[in-house]
Amino acid sequence: MVAFNNTDDVIRIANLVLGRASSSVLVVDNSTNRDDARALADACDRMAEVVYVRPGVNIGFGAAVNFGVARCQGGPDDILWILNPDTDFDLRVVDSLISLVDASGFGVISPRIVTGKANTDWFAGAKHDARRGIIVDQRRRPQSDDVEVVQTEFMCGAAPLMTLATWHRVGGFRDDFFMYWEDAEWSQRAADAGIRMGVSLSHTIWHRVGGASESHGGKSGLYYFYMMRNRIKLHTELSGIRGTFSLPFIATSIRWLLRCARANRFDTAKLMALARGVVAGYIWALADRVCKSKLRVELDDEFDSPVLILWADSRSPNLGVRVLARGTAELIGGVLPKAKVEAQDFSGGALGVNLGPRTLAKDILSGGRLLRRRLRKYELIIDTGAGDSFTDIYGLRRPFIMWYVHRVCVAMGKPVILSPQTIGPFGSPVSRIIARNRISTSDLVIARESVSYHVAAGLSSRTAKVVGTDVVFSLPMPLPLARTEVHDVLLNVSGLLVNGDNHVDGAAHIQVLETIVSGLKARGRRVELFAHVLDSGKSDNDVSAIEKVQRSSTLLGDCEKVIPADLEEARGHIASSKLVVGARMHACLNSLSVGVPAIGMAYSRKFHPLFTSLEWPCLVDARLAPALVAESALDYVDRIANGEFDFRLSAARERGCDGLSSAQASVARLSEVRHRSANDQR
Repeated sequence: MVAFNNTDDVIRIANLVLGRASSSVLVVDNSTNRDDARALADACDRMAEVVYVRPGVNIGFGAAVNFGVARCQGGPDDILWILNPDTDFDLRVVDSLISLVDASGFGVISPRIVTGKANTDWFAGAKHDARRGIIVDQRRRPQSDDVEVVQTEFMCGAAPLMTLATWHRVGGFRDDFFMYWEDAEWSQRAADAGIRMGVSLSHTIWHRVGGASESHGGKSGLYYFYMMRNRIKLHTELSGIRGTFSLPFIATSIRWLLRCARANRFDTAKLMALARGVVAGYIWALADRVCKSKLRVELDDEFDSPVLILWADSRSPNLGVRVLARGTAELIGGVLPKAKVEAQDFSGGALGVNLGPRTLAKDILSGGRLLRRRLRKYELIIDTGAGDSFTDIYGLRRPFIMWYVHRVCVAMGKPVILSPQTIGPFGSPVSRIIARNRISTSDLVIARESVSYHVAAGLSSRTAKVVGTDVVFSLPMPLPLARTEVHDVLLNVSGLLVNGDNHVDGAAHIQVLETIVSGLKARGRRVELFAHVLDSGKSDNDVSAIEKVQRSSTLLGDCEKVIPADLEEARGHIASSKLVVGARMHACLNSLSVGVPAIGMAYSRKFHPLFTSLEWPCLVDARLAPALVAESALDYVDRIANGEFDFRLSAARERGCDGLSSAQASVARLSEVRHRSANDQR
């Protein structure tokens, strides 16, 4: 269920569903009211079979459903029921619908949905009229009681029921729709995949329509804005931009306008919301057509312009930073194969200077000539945001440095792309102003998951945006290691957590590692301690952390250690293992990218949305009590060993590769436009 400031409804439905044996409930809370969110979290904590997750911002209905399904622990044959909390039904309906999925030949089943005091039909099957841009009720319904399920071309998102395998076969809802029309787009993909959708007319649930988008005066401005914006966006994709200017489509739009005016007594605010939706729909459709097309484009084979990757270093002791440099270079190389790609980090690189406060001060004193002279030769700037530094949770120093360099690039007329990265959160007004400026002055923004996408969209609507994924999925598969014995379990020991920081207590984390190793050895597993940040002068490297935990614990001291020489060797070790347990996010992502299951121990917000976008559920919160962290990790160990997540593993890698393909196509389209523009100027 997706919650939105409706705690009472969610708890009522949760109690109802839990009355059925072998059922569990997952709640994704999009609430904007903090008191409501806190009350819902407390209530869910008291219910044993309810899992409560909160993205942190309102990411919309479709993205929230995807967020929740990624946390589902079931296998491919388990049943998924996506249910609006503002419904009511007899519990016996659930068992009957499940039996229909097994026996009716329909891959997706919905009950008949009624509303109002008179139980008027709200959904009993429908079809999508793309010509007019509306959903039309099915008028022909069987009169015979023998026909229990009727086929439908459109599946309403209020109560669809299916197996997890069917959900993964179709893919989740589109994150970028926020709310409304995402079910129409999903239905189209389900039909294209050959999945039959049906409505059981003999099983009924009641639905309070518009629970999340009603105001005291009827439909809210949000309803009219998103309904119209997404309608234009979807039908541009289905019928082309000309289709939305056809007479039937325009006639329907006018009827919607008149209906809005009559229903709201010519409420200016709601009419303006509808008008903004029309404008936003066409702007978004045109921008997406250029920047999110998945068609391959032809670029000049001789295009050899220099490209600068900011905030990455292919020689960094942190292999996650090397992933940023190598992965981004692969991303750009797939579009511009002859481009000369160079990298610059905070501490040095292609520009020949450290990008720190002193350099910025010197640049200001030189009238901006210092950086301009070094940046002049580059025709494209790729801003990685250091992967996860486009936020103020680590302070304002890094965001300010990145903004300053970004400002110089934009002032020089350089095209700037924000490559796949985590965006936000932003707690202070200053950081939000800086972030808004960086996003609005970029040529393209690629978020690596939907939460970051919506943070960026909330800051600026001017720049084209796309959801990609981490650049680790652009790296080639590693070569096999020159050894006959493969690793069993690689346990990544993070110096960041072992030495303690503002996220996790160091002593508590060592206790977690001991408990996990003890549990693994009790299961007959062979454990090796793995470093993903190599030895350096900094105290948070993983090599010194491994030495520290081995000195402090006999159990950990008995484990062999694996210290790779570079990124390629690290990926080779990972590919030769059966399981990776890691607190470094890129240790886990490297693992998933080579097809090896990983259990992540999250210490910050960046983990959860990215794992969710890959629909890989094996993630524990390292900030919880040590016993609970270890217990959760070992539970995932057992379930992975039993093959419960086998079907998700290959799917996660495919989603990662698909996300990078979309990002690469967006860069390709932008590069093509820029290249043609440069030729025209010549």
